[in-house]
Amino acid sequence: MVNSGCHAVGMVTSLFRRCYNRRRGYEPIPPCEAEEKGGSGKAQVELCDGEEEEDDDEDGCKKELYEEAAVWKKIKEEGESDEACGDRLLDRSRSGGGTSFAAYKDLHYAAFFYAQAGSWRNAALAYGELAAYCRKTGRELSTGSALLRSAKCYSEIEDRGLEDLVATKLALDEALPLFVSKGDLWLAAITCSELAEFHMDRNELHSALVSYQRAAGYHEARKPGYGRDSMLRADHVRFLLANQEALRAKGELPINDYKGKSTGYMKPTDQDWSDRVVGLFSTTSIAHDRYYLRGLFENFLYVSLLSNQAPGFKNQDVITV
Repeated sequence: MVNSGCHAVGMVTSLFRRCYNRRRGYEPIPPCEAEEKGGSGKAQVELCDGEEEEDDDEDGCKKELYEEAAVWKKIKEEGESDEACGDRLLDRSRSGGGTSFAAYKDLHYAAFFYAQAGSWRNAALAYGELAAYCRKTGRELSTGSALLRSAKCYSEIEDRGLEDLVATKLALDEALPLFVSKGDLWLAAITCSELAEFHMDRNELHSALVSYQRAAGYHEARKPGYGRDSMLRADHVRFLLANQEALRAKGELPINDYKGKSTGYMKPTDQDWSDRVVGLFSTTSIAHDRYYLRGLFENFLYVSLLSNQAPGFKNQDVITV
């Protein structure tokens, strides 16, 4: 019976992997130097290409997020608000009564529903908890993605306090070496850009310049020409540094509330609110989440089929996906 169970697992796992690879294939490209602390010195880059290579990773991630929207709607109970749904899923993930796969899903969706409700601090904390969960299971890319999303949520809090600022910086500092060591130069560049914006908001111009330069370097190493935006931003910071005295005399420095003046804070009353929320997270690789979910599911399926042959197996132990 065990052999037949293993054979069934092999067939299902093979089918699952083929479907996944067909949609989000991975193809390594030549390594490049890793600059950040915690890197291995060289990094192998993996980009999702599908049948044809995407010109823009963000567009591919947006597509994946929109596809998940139908799943998100089914999770909410009738008449339940987004924040209440987040509370319920977060409580369930902490109960310890489910499987690793179920706990990960609950944390993942709880964080999203908090963001959808505009409850940015709760969303940031939930993503931080998700990052800690992924770290315990050794999933470095998923850990980095959760940390980056946590930082993005913190940045949307209009009345950020010292604890929020410290948490934002810590999340970005922890995420960056994870992406570099795994060769994900796109997310490394995105993280550097977030760090630059963080420093700009605090009028730390020298640190902002360094972060923009690193972002441009990672973009260019991934694909020539993709670092232009970061280079332009770096040039702008150079101008501010070169003309500090004159700009201070005019009252243009220091910049008060850079975040509010540059991009503004996202609010549920905004037009196309849901689209903006999806856009906020499209700069983190949904492929990492899918890869992690697939690994948990395959492991769960294997254990479940073997347990089905053993005494004491209960049908309620099986989860559906």
